[in-house]
Amino acid sequence: MVAQAHADIYRLYRGDMERLVGACLGEKVKQADIRLIVVAITALVDGLWLELCLDPTIFTADEAQRMAVRWLDTLLADPPSRPA
Repeated sequence: MVAQAHADIYRLYRGDMERLVGACLGEKVKQADIRLIVVAITALVDGLWLELCLDPTIFTADEAQRMAVRWLDTLLADPPSRPA
């Protein structure tokens, strides 16, 4: 029951994120790449959250936010190339 609820919520979240990333990147990337970009964003956020929960002395929430923003800025400035 919990696994199904998680799957449903994650599917909706990922769909929303794919639409947002697609709107940001437009025709610069393929739809399959957008899906993987969203998976990577989710993994980044989940990983930072997990590390902060397990040992908040490693980095601060502000540092986590700065890391995520820097990574996203880099990704959006130079997304994976769409093949010709």
